[in-house]
Amino acid sequence: MLSTLPQFAQPSWLHAAVAAALVLIPLLLWSVQRFGMPAGGGKSRRIEVKDVIAVDARRRILIARCDGREVLLLIGGPTDVLLGWLPTEERPKQ
Repeated sequence: MLSTLPQFAQPSWLHAAVAAALVLIPLLLWSVQRFGMPAGGGKSRRIEVKDVIAVDARRRILIARCDGREVLLLIGGPTDVLLGWLPTEERPKQ
């Protein structure tokens, strides 16, 4: 039966490997999307962007958090400007 099939249609390890890859790649992509992937290999990030507001077509004001403190930045113009550090929230001790 197999001898009547053309050479490219006969089952081989190459066909099995391609079929396995076609099954495993979408499964891997789905699992990364579903469960997420830790950023930086599981390391915690020191800097994160909290919020961004458009000032005009080119410039943005953003709030970034760095080492537990928040900073206000103006970006996108001829130079980026540090507008200032925001006061930290004091939480009452219990």
